[in-house]
Amino acid sequence: VNGRPIYIEDVRAHAVGRGWLRETEDLDANSDAFYVALEELIQVRLFAMEAEARGNDRRADVRRLIENARERVLANSIYDEIDQRATDPEAVERLYRENASRLGQGEEVHLRQIQFTTQEAADQAKRRLDQGERFEVIAFEQNTSGDGGDLGFNPVDDLTPEVRRAVENANTNELLGPLEIDGHWLILQLVDRRARGVPSLETLRPRIIDWLRYQEISQLDERLARDARIERLRQPEAGAEAEGEVAEPDETRPAPA
Repeated sequence: VNGRPIYIEDVRAHAVGRGWLRETEDLDANSDAFYVALEELIQVRLFAMEAEARGNDRRADVRRLIENARERVLANSIYDEIDQRATDPEAVERLYRENASRLGQGEEVHLRQIQFTTQEAADQAKRRLDQGERFEVIAFEQNTSGDGGDLGFNPVDDLTPEVRRAVENANTNELLGPLEIDGHWLILQLVDRRARGVPSLETLRPRIIDWLRYQEISQLDERLARDARIERLRQPEAGAEAEGEVAEPDETRPAPA
């Protein structure tokens, strides 16, 4: 446009911003999205040139908006650099290896449970179980559940303290209880126990990337804010006395946010 180029990547970014193209989708130069996005950018370029010809770029409000846009572009270039480092496969794998030993999720146990309202009923059921009656039969009699009181696998850390202590040194298929918990009596059976494995690298990759990004942004923000001179000015409300040192903005300039 009058010798100033519009690049294909600008067209693609505009199409993505308008929702005509997905972030990961390739831009077809023969598509409607490409044509419409390009025509809009040509119009923007023509209007911008006309604004310069009219001297609008010398207006204070326009200069401020241009400077704001410039700052956002520059700040985004820092975010892009951080993203490149945060998504670097070597950095992600290194953090995963350094913390793999701490990522284990402990142990989980597979339990079955029968609940009773009195200790006498629980003791009687325990004797029947010790004599060889099937766990699910008594569970069905107590209306514990339709699946024989099966609780499935649960992390040991999620169990109540009483149950956690009971299963700590128990063996597979061992009966536990009766245990009194919250006014009820429970008989448990430890069906199985297993270690909860470390999540895979691919499972944790998005979270590791988020952490690397957050860590670098936080550290950079803290350092820059510490070394900078930042003043937050507020214009006092009408009729109220200013408290502390509040500078009134120059009448010839817009009030700072």
